[in-house]
Amino acid sequence: PWIEPVFAHPFFNEFVVRYTGGRTVDGVNQALQQAGILGGLPLRPWYPSLGEAALWCATESIATDQIDRVVNVLQTL
Repeated sequence: PWIEPVFAHPFFNEFVVRYTGGRTVDGVNQALQQAGILGGLPLRPWYPSLGEAALWCATESIATDQIDRVVNVLQTL
């Protein structure tokens, strides 16, 4: 519930999400890093108006179990 898409348009591979509820990109990425996962690219340096937004990428080379690991870590935050 604290992750929302920034853009409602279709995308290919890359997508932008915003963290709400007091979560920050740095905080989320630190938690993911502790689990050995590289998080999203913080967009604030280039697009400050997007707030706590991050650019994520997922291609066909990412396995379902890898995505599940990310989701499991995010659910603990």
